[in-house]
Amino acid sequence: MPSQDGPGIGSPYGPSPQYGAPPPQGQPYGAPPQYGPPYPTYTPYVKPERVKYSFTPCDAAFACFAFVLGFLVYEWRIGSSLGAFLVIAVALIGTLLYMNARGVRQNFRSVSIFIVCLISALPLILYDSIPINFLLFLFTVCACFYWILVSAGNSVEERISGYVLADWLNQTFAIPFSNFLGLFISIKTVTKETKRSKTILIGIVGICIAIPLIIGVTSLLIRSDAGFEKFAEDFSDWFKLDDIGRYILQFIGGIPIAMYIFGSACGNIQKRYTNSITKDSVSAGLASAHKIPGAAILAPLAILCILYIVYMIVMGVYLFSAFAGTLPEGLTYWDYARNGFFELCGIAAINLFMLVFTYSFAKRAAGEYPKPMRALTGLLCVMTELLVVTAVSKMLLYIDAFGLSRLRVYVLWFLIMLFIIFAILIVWHIRPYIKKPAGFTPFNAGRPIVIVAVCFTLALFLANTDGIIAKYNVWQYESGKSETVDTFMLSEMSDAVLPHLARLRDTAPDIEVRSDAAWALEMIKYRHEYGVGMLPEPKDGFRDWNIQSFLAKKYLSADTEYELLFSERYNHYMERSLVY
Repeated sequence: MPSQDGPGIGSPYGPSPQYGAPPPQGQPYGAPPQYGPPYPTYTPYVKPERVKYSFTPCDAAFACFAFVLGFLVYEWRIGSSLGAFLVIAVALIGTLLYMNARGVRQNFRSVSIFIVCLISALPLILYDSIPINFLLFLFTVCACFYWILVSAGNSVEERISGYVLADWLNQTFAIPFSNFLGLFISIKTVTKETKRSKTILIGIVGICIAIPLIIGVTSLLIRSDAGFEKFAEDFSDWFKLDDIGRYILQFIGGIPIAMYIFGSACGNIQKRYTNSITKDSVSAGLASAHKIPGAAILAPLAILCILYIVYMIVMGVYLFSAFAGTLPEGLTYWDYARNGFFELCGIAAINLFMLVFTYSFAKRAAGEYPKPMRALTGLLCVMTELLVVTAVSKMLLYIDAFGLSRLRVYVLWFLIMLFIIFAILIVWHIRPYIKKPAGFTPFNAGRPIVIVAVCFTLALFLANTDGIIAKYNVWQYESGKSETVDTFMLSEMSDAVLPHLARLRDTAPDIEVRSDAAWALEMIKYRHEYGVGMLPEPKDGFRDWNIQSFLAKKYLSADTEYELLFSERYNHYMERSLVY
């Protein structure tokens, strides 16, 4: 019979191996044996603590400034000349003062970006409005928000790199919208703390409620006395009260803009939700995307490279004849340049897509870019460079025959930038095989690509493209390389073409060209006075003021030497302008 002291104790088979010998008298039993892995420990979920605002009267003042700035964005016209420049300048100065009051100091990198913001805004007041001015305004606004991010020390990486795209996503979406209601919370918090501010706020609310009553009483007073009616009319004209409805709509429309601006600035300064996108999260996301086996990408890459090599061999005479300045048999400049150009651009776009896709999704061993894949994508870059050079030569041949236009300038700008970007990618491909000196650091292709893109963008905006187009086309005619000048195209451009049209009108040997240039100048003068085409209003007022238009207006008002001699052709010219 087993003993009552425990299983197996006192049995003829000896102590149980499970429990061992009993403990001495008066001492407790040890811990029970483990029959498997221990149970997992349960950690209760703790909700992360919400980051709280810390508002001061300075924040409330900037909130009011943001309201004014949102209104001015509509009042001073987005994308116009002086109006857009003033919006950017006021926003930069106000935000700089706000950050300085909140203890945010500028560093070398933030000062550099601040200078880029100012330089990118200069063409708005230097040159007349052109179609890409709206893109210029957007680029400058993005640069301003990036400056706020860098000034507050919230960029993903401390130096310029390919992570600038992550910074853009963070600053464009995560930070402003995570702090979107901060504007109203700041005003509410500060007014609660001070009795005077609360009294002022209650007074403003009372005035807003009483506006219908005030309007009704004022209307009755105006009807009761002619003198007061005259005073009310003068007061209305002086303060432009006829536009009060438009002002109210602009103020309401500016509220979301004010909330966005305040959310961006205040969120960056107080570090609220600034770590939504970090370097580690971006790196982890890129690493998790490397799932496609190498063979699944290497095979199509190899086939594509072989196809391009065969294509270049077969089409060599056709593709590269532009280097010699000759045309293939049976083709005109128009057919050769345009068809060849779009073919080559399509190939370059496919190659760029393949490079991005391969780098983003190809599986890697120990985090290293596979050598066979590096060789094939490097070869792809080299062939793309050759095709881009060929496309540039085709476009230059076309320009030599027909002159410049806005589209041709933009195409050349893009192709040259694309050439430099692919050259940087070629260096990135071959850098690991170059002998590494002491202190070698891996080549970061993202940084030079970002710098090149920013420099090319600034160069395009600062280049006065319309002036370059007019100068080249007039020179091409004067040098005998072209028989005529497309004055109709020049008349639809900005005021930058005016001095070149005036020279053509005064010195052209062909009376037909001189009269066409005179009509083009008259069209520009008509546009200044009445507006035509894409300009619905004449250029009067400070919003549309710029140095180029100011000088052009002075010249046009003083230029009375030439008059229209052929009213029939002038009327035809007017009809074409209104149609187009």
